[in-house]
Amino acid sequence: PPGTSVWVHCYSLHRDPRNFSPFPASFWPDRWLLASGAAAPTDPAYASLELSRPGAFAHNDAAFTPFAAGPMNCVGKGLALQEVRTVTCALVRRLAFVLREGWDAAAYEREYRAYLVATRPVVPVRVEARADA
Repeated sequence: PPGTSVWVHCYSLHRDPRNFSPFPASFWPDRWLLASGAAAPTDPAYASLELSRPGAFAHNDAAFTPFAAGPMNCVGKGLALQEVRTVTCALVRRLAFVLREGWDAAAYEREYRAYLVATRPVVPVRVEARADA
C-alpha cells in the first residue's frame, strides 16, 4: 500500500548465493579479483572450483551495500573508500604481512560470529618493514 517502507536485510543480501558464489558466507577476497578481471576463472588456483560451469561464479556489485544505497546512503562513502585505498596502498608498500605458521583458517571461519555487531577471532599476523621500502 502507499506509504509502505521496504528494507533489505544487508546481512542476507550479502550472503545470498545468487549474488555471491561460491562461498557466499565466507571471507573470500578472490571473488573481487575474478569479478574485476584481475584473475581468470581458468587460473590453476581455481581449478577445483570449476568456475567455468554455468552458475558456479556469481558476483553482483549492486548487491554489495556496505554504505547503504539510494538517496539516503552514507554521505561520506566516497571519502571513506578513498581513505581506505590510500592507507591500504601505503601499508602494503611499506610493510610485509605474514600469517603465523600453522594458523588454522578453518577455525577462524568456525569461530566468527556475526549478530548485530561482528566479533572476530584473532588473526595472528607478523608485520615487518619491507627491505625495499
